[in-house]
Amino acid sequence: MDLQGIASRTRLPLRKLRYVLDHRMLPGMRVKHNAALVGNPRWFSELEGLAIYAAASLLESGVRREVIESFLDVLSEPVFLAHTYKRRVDAISATWAQHQLPSMASLGDGINVRLRLGGYDSGWVQPKTFVVLENYIPRVSFELNLGRLRDDLRVL
Repeated sequence: MDLQGIASRTRLPLRKLRYVLDHRMLPGMRVKHNAALVGNPRWFSELEGLAIYAAASLLESGVRREVIESFLDVLSEPVFLAHTYKRRVDAISATWAQHQLPSMASLGDGINVRLRLGGYDSGWVQPKTFVVLENYIPRVSFELNLGRLRDDLRVL
């Protein structure tokens, strides 16, 4: 999948997608170049495409770059769902693998994260330590509809 493909499926401006890459907003981004094509277009896996789309959508919504980076760091951390799946898997991969299940990722007060995937609800979790916050109610939160983003990117 290339940037043009992501842009056409998501209806986001190509410049927004490029901004995500040029400013290295995604953790562990692997960029592949196809030297046979003019201009060396960048190619991405489906999971990378989903992460790019998520970051660009958050930018379009007015979320600050630093907040997006920390949010995606947590969602890309394989430990995040280890206690539920009994193996190391991250929220982005789990969302992509669960074809039609609803998936929502929330960020509370710009710090804490919550993931709902199908019937699973992580509760509010503190990043880095992954401690579940029992009585936490955020003052401000926003949700990222990962299921919708996944469905937008899927090739029918």
